[in-house]
Amino acid sequence: MMMMMMMSDSVKVKPDPSATPVVKCTLPSAWKKDFKISRQIGDCSGSLGYMSFLRQVNAGMTRGYSEVELVDGNIRAMVPGSKLRGYLEGSTEELSLARIQKVVRTFYKEPSAAELYQELCTLTQTGKETPQDCFSCVRITT
Repeated sequence: MMMMMMMSDSVKVKPDPSATPVVKCTLPSAWKKDFKISRQIGDCSGSLGYMSFLRQVNAGMTRGYSEVELVDGNIRAMVPGSKLRGYLEGSTEELSLARIQKVVRTFYKEPSAAELYQELCTLTQTGKETPQDCFSCVRITT
């Protein structure tokens, strides 16, 4: 038994010459593409919805973009000359990603989870409404 252990420790496995090696490299920031939002954020027709905006920001985070790059990309995606873009560009405080998301959510008039919960808790059905009609007034976006 001891002899087998010693033999198994000395056995070397040769690498397969047909296998291609996996090389991971990170590009310098000068070669990295800028973070871009696919459509514009703002008042124009065909503008980006709030949930799609959040998905693109989360995708940028998983791809390794820094918060500063994400903030800059979000501001560039806003309709030029819009009040929203003017507000964010003229802001004197340091803009964080959380702050931009909050401002965009307010701009799109998207309720927070607490506001949706409160609306559902206070919802009542009138005598003439069916249950389906009662819940049709609740605005839930997916």
